[in-house]
Amino acid sequence: MKALILCAIIWTASIAIALPWPIFYTVKFYGQFGPEPLAICADAWGIHWPHRKTYFLILFIISYALPLLIIAVLSGLMIHKLWHLDESDHVAVGDECVHTKRRVTWLVLAVVLVFLICWLPSHIVWLWTNYGRHQWTQMTYGLFYFRIMAHVLSYANSTMNPIIYAFLSKYFRMGFYKVVRCESGFEQTTVSEAQAMHSPDKSTSMNAANETAPYTMDTSV
Repeated sequence: MKALILCAIIWTASIAIALPWPIFYTVKFYGQFGPEPLAICADAWGIHWPHRKTYFLILFIISYALPLLIIAVLSGLMIHKLWHLDESDHVAVGDECVHTKRRVTWLVLAVVLVFLICWLPSHIVWLWTNYGRHQWTQMTYGLFYFRIMAHVLSYANSTMNPIIYAFLSKYFRMGFYKVVRCESGFEQTTVSEAQAMHSPDKSTSMNAANETAPYTMDTSV
């Protein structure tokens, strides 16, 4: 129930933030980009133009700066915790443990960096066009294409995370393959863990847990 309430709050906030886009955006024609007028979807705030700067500043803080700060701090805390686990908390041993930690670290850092890189160009354009001395002249021909590429890059961020997981986690690839083939995903791992927990031999239970640990660790990420 809490998850549904949280999802409802997130969707409501997202719709409220994006509400000015369908209201103020329209099709404009610019003739300085070629022999034929070029149709561009641009905002037309009219008498509300003074509020444009405020809106894009709030958009930058709420949708980029604040989320980036939160995920960077939380990711840093998670990585710090991962590398400072007690020996008794390790689910893998030796080189396997270090390799798993490195893989998870790179995975977390990649997700944060991709978000930073994909959304930064769009916010640069929005802030520059609001707070800089910008005019649509022939000198801004390159800016027009940069603006298009920035939009494409920002929306592409939504497709990046599965690609990152696929490249950096072999267990994600295995799980995805099982889903595609409609197989029972982690049944074997669960059975092995249950056997390890109820094994009378402590050394046997530790070995069984270590065998299944990397699979469990990656799927939790």
